[in-house]
Amino acid sequence: MKVADLHRGEKRSETTFEQTSIIQNFNGNWAEEMRDITGDKRTDLLYFKNLQGKAEIGYYKAPSKDLQWLPVTIGTMVLEDSDEAIENIKSIDIDGDHDLDILVFSKIKSSNDTTFVSELQWYENVGEDQWKWHQTTTIFDAFLEGEFDFADLDDDDKIDFTVLLANTDKLFIFKQEEDGKWNKIKQLSNSHMNSDVAIGKVDDDNYLDIVISGQIYYNPGSDMSEPWKTEKLNEKWKNYDTNANHVTKTALTDMDFDGKVEVYMAHAELAGYPLVAFKNISGSWQYRIVKDSMPPVKRLEVLDFDKDVDFDLLVTVASVDTLSQQPSVTTTLMQNDGSYINYKEVVIKKTSAAMLHASDFDMDGDVDFLLLPNSKSTNFSILENTLN
Repeated sequence: MKVADLHRGEKRSETTFEQTSIIQNFNGNWAEEMRDITGDKRTDLLYFKNLQGKAEIGYYKAPSKDLQWLPVTIGTMVLEDSDEAIENIKSIDIDGDHDLDILVFSKIKSSNDTTFVSELQWYENVGEDQWKWHQTTTIFDAFLEGEFDFADLDDDDKIDFTVLLANTDKLFIFKQEEDGKWNKIKQLSNSHMNSDVAIGKVDDDNYLDIVISGQIYYNPGSDMSEPWKTEKLNEKWKNYDTNANHVTKTALTDMDFDGKVEVYMAHAELAGYPLVAFKNISGSWQYRIVKDSMPPVKRLEVLDFDKDVDFDLLVTVASVDTLSQQPSVTTTLMQNDGSYINYKEVVIKKTSAAMLHASDFDMDGDVDFLLLPNSKSTNFSILENTLN
């Protein structure tokens, strides 16, 4: 596979990708995010396994070149009931000591043995691959069906989180009061609040704001229990089809380095919607169409692929093959020429159901891709960018 790599309009050497298998016969669940767990600047793969009577949390450590990816166990949990299980895991710096800890979302039996509750637990990274377990916060079971996003929303150097419950049009905000202890402090409600959550600094203050389905929720500041002002990016976005469930994919990035984000947005469930870029100009949100008509977008990521100090778009879309009628997933790189107007589209990978994760896995200064397996596959591969 070959990709023409452009550098601000100047043609560079041709980029090729070499696919290499890194993990085989994996039996478990992987975290959708990939982070540098060990602090060695390499991107590791976090996973969990629900086994008979216990659960295991760990990661595959990214090796130096030509070595194997090896599993490292972080901890195990006893599962006392067949319905108890780990539901999800996240890697974040919970205690503010500049390393990544592991937050575990689990469903456990309540103290009265008649119902199940959702519990947050975390493993503190104490260095040298040692982990200390902490029990934290019990939350409503329904929250495990929601989308969790983490950020220091009130600028107190502690990581807070939000939970979006799509079927209820509600977003809950949890404030971290002390290390690993969160309390629900605010509930936001609105129609069409059923998309992924994007968090970033939209206005001129020091607090992170929230964007969902083309609606901005402005952070009131250090007291997040205060009212959150709202603003629509563009009324037309929700009026293309009034009967549609407007599930969107949103990416926030400060494209022009002015301290405020621009908003990229596409539809996640309906075909024919545009990929749109919004920017606040003199107090008014203006938009331009990056691409007029898109299939449903399953992932939207902003990154500098060609290292030319401007941002490109990585777009993963779902479609049905016109000949075979089989579903497919295509990941396309939209390379910006520096103007943020013209984009060159390059298909990176087309598969039956897999996703790509972008990172510099071989630490040679360019962007590679991890090929995540679909529901029937147990193997992981890397598409190594051979530009460098």
